[in-house]
Amino acid sequence: MRYEVTEHQCYAGCCQRCGQHHKAHLPDAVPAGQMGPGLIAWINLINGRYHLTLRQIESLLQEQWGLTFSLGAISQSQKKLNDWLAPSINKSVKRFVPRISAMPMKPDTTGIAAPTGSGPYPPTRPPTF
Repeated sequence: MRYEVTEHQCYAGCCQRCGQHHKAHLPDAVPAGQMGPGLIAWINLINGRYHLTLRQIESLLQEQWGLTFSLGAISQSQKKLNDWLAPSINKSVKRFVPRISAMPMKPDTTGIAAPTGSGPYPPTRPPTF
């Protein structure tokens, strides 16, 4: 696997003639930050699915590709992915939650309400002594 590093330089300055400040902006297609969406997705995959710690990910990036990122940068990639996925997750949760709350509930032997006729546990009866 190969990676590609592209450096974008945005200049800023003040016009000596009129005194107006100017600042260049990145093109819309260029992600802000040190990592692109592919690397962010890969980091979060190996953390979430394969349970590598942030330190293990840091070492793997260095050993595999010679990439050096701080633990903070790797951790921040998780927040970025969460921010990207939040609208989809919120939409899914909103569709799912009303179905759960509409299920008939009955208390089990512990007094905790559980859906009737569903779940991995058979209906329970109070213990007889």
